[in-house]
Amino acid sequence: MRVYARAPGKAIICGEHFVVHGSYALAAALNRTVICCVTDHPKLEILSENLGIVSRPPDEVPSELKAITLSVEHALERSANPGGMRLVIRSDIPVASGLGSSAAVAVASVAAATRYAGIKVKPEELAELAMVSERMIHGNPSGIDIEVSLRGGVILFKRGEGSYPVSLPSPLELILASEKGGRKTSEMIERFRRKKDRAPSLFEGLVKASSTMSKVAADALKDGDSERLGSILTFFHMVLMGFDLSTQQLNEMVDEALGGGCVGAKMTGAGGGGSIVCLPYPSRGREVIGKLESKGYKAFSVSIPQEGLQVWEEKD
Repeated sequence: MRVYARAPGKAIICGEHFVVHGSYALAAALNRTVICCVTDHPKLEILSENLGIVSRPPDEVPSELKAITLSVEHALERSANPGGMRLVIRSDIPVASGLGSSAAVAVASVAAATRYAGIKVKPEELAELAMVSERMIHGNPSGIDIEVSLRGGVILFKRGEGSYPVSLPSPLELILASEKGGRKTSEMIERFRRKKDRAPSLFEGLVKASSTMSKVAADALKDGDSERLGSILTFFHMVLMGFDLSTQQLNEMVDEALGGGCVGAKMTGAGGGGSIVCLPYPSRGREVIGKLESKGYKAFSVSIPQEGLQVWEEKD
């Protein structure tokens, strides 16, 4: 028997970083996914096809697979006799780009491993098992990446409170574009947190403002009001720039997008490099992608909402 699990990446539409400190944030699942396949094997073996490396705990665990190996091991502890398995990870989500690659890997890996081992887990339990990996990689993540990957669609999320699905009157096109590289999410979270130490009252006021604007953005999505949503995206980019989380290249990408047919654009994710999310005017998506690609950036279109985690079995 083979067990497969597919989980999507994510784009935070607005509220990143602030969400770690209690703000609502708005995020959408992408049509870029991680697929994990589990088959029989004498011992636990985790293979990343993209990286070309294998984890064979406890003696052979590459640093790149240490976090996901720990999550899977924690999940399998729930079985009295889990046995061995080979878990193969395949991903088409750009790594270190702010698009939720590590969360999708964690969700899909834990889901496939537990199904294969016959372990029943509730969605909230699966999320907590996946967070083992996320905490090891990112330090103090809010959990929004895991929640989007698990639930799919578009969600309004608040740490400690959970997520609320946001319904759209019709599918919405977003453009994602990425630059090479990017700093570690944990480093950018710490950079953001240090601003709180310098001006705690101002910081708290901005967290409240972010929360309010994220809820307004969710209402704009429900109403199909692209002008309102686009304005919020661009404003959030300027705020994150003020926190020294953007880069000159990300700023140039946003400028190109706004000048090339977008009603709004901003960096998405932790920052320090990575990706931008853009809301194009109707019928101008290809034009925006072409302009960004002409400048050497990788760009693609995504129609939201997308499905969340899917798990299925196939007989050999």
